[in-house]
Amino acid sequence: MNGDRNKNQSGRMIAAWLDSSSRALAARAMSRLTGQLESPDEISPYSFNELTFEAEQRLRCLAEALFVSRPELFVMDLEWIRGAMNARGIPPTLLTRMLAVLRAELMESLPAERRGEVIGLFDYAHTELLKKASFELESAIDKERPHIAATREFLLHVLEGNQRAALDLVDRMAADGVPVQEIHRHVLAPVLQELGRMWLLGEAGIAEEHVGSRTVEEALVRLRRYASPRPSNGKTALVASVEGNLHDIGARMVGDQLESRGWRVIFLGQSVPAADIAMAAVVYKADVVALSAGTIQHVRPAARAVDHIRTSGSQAKILVGGGPFAALRDLYEDVGADAGAVDALGALQAAEAITA
Repeated sequence: MNGDRNKNQSGRMIAAWLDSSSRALAARAMSRLTGQLESPDEISPYSFNELTFEAEQRLRCLAEALFVSRPELFVMDLEWIRGAMNARGIPPTLLTRMLAVLRAELMESLPAERRGEVIGLFDYAHTELLKKASFELESAIDKERPHIAATREFLLHVLEGNQRAALDLVDRMAADGVPVQEIHRHVLAPVLQELGRMWLLGEAGIAEEHVGSRTVEEALVRLRRYASPRPSNGKTALVASVEGNLHDIGARMVGDQLESRGWRVIFLGQSVPAADIAMAAVVYKADVVALSAGTIQHVRPAARAVDHIRTSGSQAKILVGGGPFAALRDLYEDVGADAGAVDALGALQAAEAITA
């Protein structure tokens, strides 16, 4: 179901309509659902407001999928919410009923000429979800990988609130000659992924996630002491998290990797509006702009940033990375970028390839 992004005007229009309507649609749908219940306990442990919020998020992810004509994005969203519900012991019938009332609300609210496209994608994603036998969300630290013992130890220190021990572990690895790139890729990134999974499943709270993020940020600062940057290659990379993405640690890893290979790196940080990214690309004469999109709901902000850069007069090549682009390796094409990346090392390799 891939399509030319610039030709997908219908999907863009529907996505914009969903943006303006999703809250009202979700509230009406959940009112419809609660009216069908014999007991309020049937939606436990959600309150009505919490259930409405979850329904609204499903519609917002549906909008992202419609925008780029990629139903796989909506499938991913449904798999994530089903995994979270499964971990909390919530029966699968609740999600099924939520989707049924959302579908009914969409059928009644959509203009007739738009129903086929939206309901077709909606039904495709739901069917794919029903085919899935397991709803366990894969752990980032269960598989055997390089430095897995160190990864697990770092995570344990974080969960115990022992930031110093976690940082000392990273220091020892670097002092023992483990390349900084390897520590980024095989220790710090998996720890962040695992903390995110644990939070989604209710196995860790916001506090633990924040402690982990701050510890990884401090580890990145320490690791710069062990980096041996190459001489300048004369190229500039602009690195930013797209608007709405409040996480920039992955983007910071990308910047550190590029800097170690001789790039001048301009790091803009988290949630940068598209127009400001484009302006910075012109001001700093960027050769590459690296955009970080953390979740499905950051696909359109990435596309907007690409559009702004393309029309700004900047000649920069553009690469995108983050959760949805790691999961769908060709999604970068749908937002108009020149390359996609799975992780920080992949971003470095892509940046070198598209500017060669």
